[in-house]
Amino acid sequence: MNRPPRLARSLDAFTALQHAAHGTGVAAVRRLEQRGLTPAQFQLLVRVQRHPEAAQQDHADAIGVTKANVSQLLGRLQQAGLVSRHASGRRNAVELTPAGQALLAEAVPEHDQFVLDRFADLDDTELATLTGLLARIETG
Repeated sequence: MNRPPRLARSLDAFTALQHAAHGTGVAAVRRLEQRGLTPAQFQLLVRVQRHPEAAQQDHADAIGVTKANVSQLLGRLQQAGLVSRHASGRRNAVELTPAGQALLAEAVPEHDQFVLDRFADLDDTELATLTGLLARIETG
């Protein structure tokens, strides 16, 4: 099939983006699974650590899920002994337990190193360019 050059280049970029995102995502999921976490659970734990005063809706908005999803995720994390929830005025406060803090003390630096390793071949200018280009694509 003979495609216009612009379409061919766009399709090549789209395919490369899909492959990079998929490969990176699969590798990240495997690392988190070794710690018994899903990506959403990891994101939520990090968010609770950094924003302990935030409401569940704030956490949901930040990690891109619904408030019901956050409630379900927190339930599982609570069952695993990684967070505790208690009433605080009109909302439930969420805190990391010592086990949750210990898990993140190991998992966050490990995840940070994983990200550094994935982007090691790009210099700072290339990283900034990539970030800007992806933001432009996202906002379409």
